[in-house]
Amino acid sequence: MPAGSRKRRSSVTCTSGISRRRAPSCTRSAAASSTCPPARPWTSGHWRTGAARRATWWPADPTRCRACCPSSTLARSVPPGLSLFSRAVELRGRWVLVTGAAKRVGRAIALELARRGMNVAVHYHTSAEAAAATVRELEGLGVRACALGADLARATEVERLAGEAESRSGGLAVLVNSASNYLRAPFERLTEAVWDASLDTNLKAPFLLAWHIGRAMHGRGSGHIVNLADWAAERPYRDYLPYCVSKAGIIGLTRALAKELAPEVQVNAVAPGPVMPPEDMPVAEREAIARVTPLRRLGKPEDVARCVRFLVEEASFSTGATFYVDGGRLIA
Repeated sequence: MPAGSRKRRSSVTCTSGISRRRAPSCTRSAAASSTCPPARPWTSGHWRTGAARRATWWPADPTRCRACCPSSTLARSVPPGLSLFSRAVELRGRWVLVTGAAKRVGRAIALELARRGMNVAVHYHTSAEAAAATVRELEGLGVRACALGADLARATEVERLAGEAESRSGGLAVLVNSASNYLRAPFERLTEAVWDASLDTNLKAPFLLAWHIGRAMHGRGSGHIVNLADWAAERPYRDYLPYCVSKAGIIGLTRALAKELAPEVQVNAVAPGPVMPPEDMPVAEREAIARVTPLRRLGKPEDVARCVRFLVEEASFSTGATFYVDGGRLIA
């Protein structure tokens, strides 16, 4: 071979127009070739300038290329009932499990989804009366609802909750991991017990629920998981180290789950900012927080609930993402 020359690797061209290096997996029958769809040219280039670099081909219907190019990434199956370019979900009549739904933000999420026609499994820990009241309010909106009690710090109860929610619903369409504790622990007095209590409820329980329910969703071919993080994952609060670490873990968990469960299940996170501060917080302190928030107000539970509803109903091309509902605090 002359110096400076380079041997060209042999390739084959699929009838869909995709040029591929020859490999044992790229064998196809004449029948498969005859049904492969026509191709259309697409010129790739820099995403911002559009300057062309090279020309390639994109099949008119990538889902039909699997017969002749079984090893192609385009040949991955699309969940039943969904097109390659759309994952819109009809919520009406479907079931959602919302943890911590008896009160506060979890309750607002349950009500928001019920207004879109979703049936709701209301999880609670110690707030049985509040959960029963929430169920009655949900039923008043014309949907079905039930209350399911469980201590999320105990793995056996988390597994039971997942099984009961799946059984009651006949198969959940949406899981919202909303419940968490908010334990103050100055660093010099931080104990292993406080650490465990925070991580077990705030991070381990969402993982276990997503593991049990996410696998079932994956098997059914569709589903949504929304995890509630906190802007404190990016801007930690002093004296709340375990809480902040657990919420940073939620963001990492969301990304990892999204990769594990794609394309059937979308997994996203919502990170609230100053929403519903503790009831015993002085008015002056609340006003001070509002003043340093770019939108000049505290958030409402409904702000978070509407973002969750958007993610499960309209955000058909988002997974592994974290959406900040913080009034701009992250950029302040």
